[in-house]
Amino acid sequence: MSSSLQTVRTFIIGTIIGIVAMIPGLSGAVLAVCLGVYERLIADLADLRHKLKEDFHFILLIVVGILVGTFIVSFGLDYVLENYEAIAYLFFTGLIIGQLPSLLKQTDRTKPVTKTNILALAIGLGVMVVMGILIVLEDPQQAVFDHNFAAYICMIGIGFVFAISHLIPGISGTTIMAVLGVLTVLTSAIKDLDFAFLIPLCFGLLLGVLVFAKIVHRAITNHRNTTYSVVIGLTIGSIGVMLLYVYPEIGGWEDIALGILFFFVGILVSVALSKLGKEPFPETSA
Repeated sequence: MSSSLQTVRTFIIGTIIGIVAMIPGLSGAVLAVCLGVYERLIADLADLRHKLKEDFHFILLIVVGILVGTFIVSFGLDYVLENYEAIAYLFFTGLIIGQLPSLLKQTDRTKPVTKTNILALAIGLGVMVVMGILIVLEDPQQAVFDHNFAAYICMIGIGFVFAISHLIPGISGTTIMAVLGVLTVLTSAIKDLDFAFLIPLCFGLLLGVLVFAKIVHRAITNHRNTTYSVVIGLTIGSIGVMLLYVYPEIGGWEDIALGILFFFVGILVSVALSKLGKEPFPETSA
């Protein structure tokens, strides 16, 4: 693949990850795994002091793509979910299911499945069950922040949690923000380009990335199958979370028919995206 096509491909992948990461119930990190960029990006972030110069082109394209995708979704997501919520979430459910085969391929299949792997998968499922219970039992009042010192400190904390949740494949950072009652604050800051909130938010994001990327990198390097067992459990559990969004909003037979159609479209889109990640990236950017 030529350097220019590789550049476009990397940017598009970053944009797709940014879009998916902002959709409640979906994990941008899982898609990054399926698209073949997750482990390289985590390795870069875990040793950013050295890797920033060595792999600058790749890091820049992925990060800029994610920011563009996030900005796009901040404008369009509210409209889609307000008018086509059930259909949209069935499409998202299809996206998740279509990613499972790619996740299974990330494990080292030369090693037998152990009790630790099964426990790890159960823990991942358990986390998503708790998340589902919180969604069902709670309808958290979304916070409203004034522009003051306390709010800026809170934005650092939001950025830190948001970063960690996005580095764990299978966890939807947007869902966590919704459960915590700060999703509106987050999306409004991005959509309105409120730099008084965006600057501390970005500081928290950077802090979370630098701290947690090292942990994730070591987990994948030293405990690959156990780590991906947790990820697979989280991903399977997130299907149930998506259906919790669908159930209250499903309407008549027309909605059901369209929902089923878009469910299968989601699977096809996910498989197509996974194929986009089959071609390996060069170890360092051109």
